[in-house]
Amino acid sequence: VTPNPAPAADVDAMKAKATADQAKVAAEREAFKKKMDAARTEEQALRKQMLDATKAGDQKKAAEIREQLKTLHQANMAKMKEDLKVMQQNRQAVRVEKAQAKKAEKAVKAEAKGKEVKGP
Repeated sequence: VTPNPAPAADVDAMKAKATADQAKVAAEREAFKKKMDAARTEEQALRKQMLDATKAGDQKKAAEIREQLKTLHQANMAKMKEDLKVMQQNRQAVRVEKAQAKKAEKAVKAEAKGKEVKGP
């Protein structure tokens, strides 16, 4: 015995939620891109400072900036990996929601078709 499929209104709600979640994932991706661009710009500024210090002959300052750049880069990469993992999980959740909505919609259509065939 199979359970009754979700009513059509529930299917529409499931679809709407999946669409909203998909938009949220897209917004997260854009925010991620902006954060990574900012991090990249910050690292480039440090590289420029390091090169300027090297050209000026200040090896001590260049070494300090190099260490600062190394630390910053490692932190940025760790944050990027963490953010990518979260985004991947969110995209997977959206895929699951869409699949569930599609399955529920098929079940509702099959039930409606079955009622039409059976008649009164």
